[in-house]
Amino acid sequence: MMTPSAKGPKARTVDLVTGKAKVEYFFDPSLVLPPDNDSFDTPAKPSGSLPRTPSIKRKPSELSSEHPSADDGVLFSSKHLFMPCTVVKDIDSTASASTSSASSAASGDGTPKKDHKSSSDDPVPALVKTSDGQLHKISDRRKLTPLTSPEDYLGIPDVLHLPNVTEASLLHALRLRYHLDEIYTSAGPILMSVNPYKPMTVPGTPGEDLYSEDRMMMYRGSTANFVGATSGNGALAAMAVAAGGKTLPCHLFQVADRAYTSLLSSVVAEEVEPHLEEEDPMVMMEKDHEQKRRNHVVRNQSVIISGESGAGKTEATKKIMQYLARITAKGKDGAGGGGGGRRASAKEKAETSSPDDADDAIRANATSLEDRVLSSNPLLESFGNARTLKNDNSSRFGKFIKISFNTDTGTIVGASISNYLLEKTRITTQIEGERNYHIFYQLFSGADEQVL
Repeated sequence: MMTPSAKGPKARTVDLVTGKAKVEYFFDPSLVLPPDNDSFDTPAKPSGSLPRTPSIKRKPSELSSEHPSADDGVLFSSKHLFMPCTVVKDIDSTASASTSSASSAASGDGTPKKDHKSSSDDPVPALVKTSDGQLHKISDRRKLTPLTSPEDYLGIPDVLHLPNVTEASLLHALRLRYHLDEIYTSAGPILMSVNPYKPMTVPGTPGEDLYSEDRMMMYRGSTANFVGATSGNGALAAMAVAAGGKTLPCHLFQVADRAYTSLLSSVVAEEVEPHLEEEDPMVMMEKDHEQKRRNHVVRNQSVIISGESGAGKTEATKKIMQYLARITAKGKDGAGGGGGGRRASAKEKAETSSPDDADDAIRANATSLEDRVLSSNPLLESFGNARTLKNDNSSRFGKFIKISFNTDTGTIVGASISNYLLEKTRITTQIEGERNYHIFYQLFSGADEQVL
């Protein structure tokens, strides 16, 4: 069953004359015809792009060497990419402009009338109007994909719930959510992020930081239900119910919490597994089952952050590290640590209720370690980040961060950072508009004459 948004689904476009609903399509800029003397300019087609014939789609090998990616330039640089549009009328591609205006017509419900002499395999050029009111001539309206369901108008938080998952419906859902300041969208366990290029607050709550400490603690344990459902661990599902069964908006903290909870759940599974043996006699018959249960191995977790330059990978990495450092911190408000359901939880409570000097020293050392992990980011960025044409703080190297946890207490006990594929040529040569690594400018700005 579809869950309607707060505003409800968008009303279908209706023709004012006939009162019939018009069919809407996802606009494809690659179908836009080149402007000519007898037609208006097409706003979606950039100037200087390669002309396109109405009925023949150019192959990459047929493109001019001067414009090797002209097709992609037309498609991805258009602000109208996959925007909803309606067909105004068909265009007669064989007659003159004056003749075509007399012979072409549209029905009252927005569905163009077909010429009985034309073949069903011939392209049907048409005049379409996008939802922002712009008019465009396209080569073949039959190649447009229609909007078929109310979910196409909602911008739902998980695109896998779309009735028809296509490139057009997915990108349009991201556009709708981006306009609502919802920069995170799920595709099952995958989180898609669109860089907002501005400080973010909680949608609908002006002034509340999207990455505040309160938000961090709100997402702690919120993914236990997801982990329990996917791993068959009923104890984790019970933890989610005990936490109130929270359903929260898509967020980076969900990804971090899912990895952290999955790590600790592999330890809890050792206690849960014997109860499952009674329900599965075949498992008990295995000779090495008992040995496997004794030698239970913790399952390491990975978070992969990828994207093009300027997509927000560096910031996402820092936010995830801040989240892990905060939820594992102890002694601040008693809300840190690994969460309920672990074997050492009772021991932790006893230590917290009657702390001594040794306990304080351990907590101070743990907090200091977490701070050191976070404080390493600015140093790495100084030596490995530089300004590019797309991004003022672009990472010019690959980074693998390994964080180790104590599975009894859930706290961070160590971390290591491996760097690879550093762009060494940038030290001696930069293209116009780009800069060298930050560290050189920082040295010239802050060092005294003796150092220089």
